[in-house]
Amino acid sequence: MSSNKLFQVVGISLIIISIVMVGYAVYVEATNAEKMHEPHLMTIIAPHTHIIQILFGDGREGWNKVFYLPSSIVIPQGDTVKWINDDTVSHTVTAARFNSGLIWPQGSTYGLSSYSHKFDTSGTYAYFCQLHPYMSDVILTNMISHNG
Repeated sequence: MSSNKLFQVVGISLIIISIVMVGYAVYVEATNAEKMHEPHLMTIIAPHTHIIQILFGDGREGWNKVFYLPSSIVIPQGDTVKWINDDTVSHTVTAARFNSGLIWPQGSTYGLSSYSHKFDTSGTYAYFCQLHPYMSDVILTNMISHNG
């Protein structure tokens, strides 16, 4: 093939690619413009599960300054908190209204390494570990519900 023919084929190919790209850009812009004028639907927020880590080293007094991460959280009424034991020893999550029993270390064959509790009532929930009473924290639930 001569170089003149090669330049013609490349030129025509570039023109075709450019036309396709412009057409696609116009299509995307038109689609986005239609979506801007759609009515917004009200979003219903479902109850949420908050994760709290029981930190590595919590079983040794003085090892950590913070025992739960995050600590002292505020959550909406109806939400669930799940504690996950990332330490090498067992712990409990104990409050006046709930008690986890033993939460085993990750990978243990003896039992679960997490505990979940749903906070249906607003209030202040102070909790601690029965095995390591220096470990304590608090969860606050407010009156805002997810149902509006």
